[in-house]
Amino acid sequence: MGSILVVDDEPDIRVLVKSMLTRAGHVADVATDGRDALRILAGASYDLLIVDMAMPDMDGMETIKQVRRRSAKLPILAMTGSGSGSGGHSTARILDAANATGATAHLAKPFRRDEFLAVVASLLP
Repeated sequence: MGSILVVDDEPDIRVLVKSMLTRAGHVADVATDGRDALRILAGASYDLLIVDMAMPDMDGMETIKQVRRRSAKLPILAMTGSGSGSGGHSTARILDAANATGATAHLAKPFRRDEFLAVVASLLP
């Protein structure tokens, strides 16, 4: 089982994702945005970072860039449910851009529990 940091500005999503992870036997911490995640990562080690792409202040793309400057090896799962928002970009385009920036894998919201846990398991050592 892994130690995972979940970054999402939506409280309900943080609670849901953390609950799914802990029920599956993982240890999960949460961050409210990219800046909070960078602060937490500076003081702790994780096996996986899960990042929402659509966040105010420091979005997922910038968070991934900053994390990649510090760690080339940390697996990153990018997720979004932006649809056609975020400047007219589709969910697929946002997730493709996340991969190009340094995400290891991506997942569109909403997702099924089994789908989510399978992707998480594939990214853990």
